[in-house]
Amino acid sequence: MNLDTVVSVITQITGGLGLTWPLGGDLVPVVMRKLAKKEKGVDPVVMITVSGSVVQGNMSPLAFGLRREVYVVDITTVVPNGNDQSSNISVYALWRSLIERRFSKPPLYGVSECFDLNILQGSFLDRDNIKAGNDVQLVRVEVTCVTNY
Repeated sequence: MNLDTVVSVITQITGGLGLTWPLGGDLVPVVMRKLAKKEKGVDPVVMITVSGSVVQGNMSPLAFGLRREVYVVDITTVVPNGNDQSSNISVYALWRSLIERRFSKPPLYGVSECFDLNILQGSFLDRDNIKAGNDVQLVRVEVTCVTNY
């Protein structure tokens, strides 16, 4: 088991949630990246990025040749806001709710070694990013797996 596998599976599952922009519009692309970065002129205007988190996971011995591995994954939404401080709050809240609901309990389909999922605290519409012209929100998922040494 490794972080790359977990991030890849979470990217696929998030893409399968059918999140649209605006609601009922086009499907929002979900991409796997090293970090939540959006390149102007290269990436789509609205995008969801899945990446390993700056919050470190951990590994510890469990029993009888087994190891407990905890991975932390960030699901980040970046949307330009055109200096609009009030539109689309319901869209972001719905996206967040759907993502949190999907990753708040196991299983993590495609990774049989993972037995527990938790939502960790992440920002809802970070103020500094709003002032900079982007609506950015973060859902942080903690994934616990058991593997052989």
